[in-house]
Amino acid sequence: MDKFYKKLNAKINIDVFKKIINSGVEFKSPFDDKNSVLNSYSYSNESKKQNHCGVQFYYLQKCDYENGKKDRMSEIYIKSMMRNNKKQNLLKEHKMLQDNYDKFSIELNELNFNINVEKHIDAISHLQEQLGDVYRVRITKLLAGTCIPWHKDETPSEHSRLIIPIITDENCISGFKDAEDLIYTNLTSDGSVYWTNGKKDHAVFNVSTNDRYAVVLTTPK
Repeated sequence: MDKFYKKLNAKINIDVFKKIINSGVEFKSPFDDKNSVLNSYSYSNESKKQNHCGVQFYYLQKCDYENGKKDRMSEIYIKSMMRNNKKQNLLKEHKMLQDNYDKFSIELNELNFNINVEKHIDAISHLQEQLGDVYRVRITKLLAGTCIPWHKDETPSEHSRLIIPIITDENCISGFKDAEDLIYTNLTSDGSVYWTNGKKDHAVFNVSTNDRYAVVLTTPK
């Protein structure tokens, strides 16, 4: 359904990214990265209890904290996180966001993820040939038997969040829902590129016995 996701007219050579995965690169939970705003979701025992996400990241692009710029939507998102932390009495998380406000506002502007990791220049170039400018390119690993719980993304409406499944099977299910509809689907790993509507609730359930890998990135509309 186009309001949730749609397949784009682009094809990616997924072997380029399988090679990276099979080279033994280290995937890490973004929630354990103390330099990232996502660490606020597991900063204390209280927030860890609420975080049941089995996803790990490997970045092909880094954030330019030195030259990056904050934008209005990033600041709005940080402030909303701080308000929610106060409501939930997550005071350590609130202070952590407050202390790192400027840095995290830069991080949440996805266009600041524009420093290509040198050894992955060819992979980035391949994506650019097919999709144009790309930002915050990472390979995500969803551990077998885990999920990415229902959530909405912080991606501004003037950007597109794209997903390219690399290694998956029929037991890896993407869910999308709003007030009217609830759908589940399998996004296939055949080089297809999918736009997903981050403003709608969505989740991924890996009930397979294998880890699921996908490239996730941002493009300007």
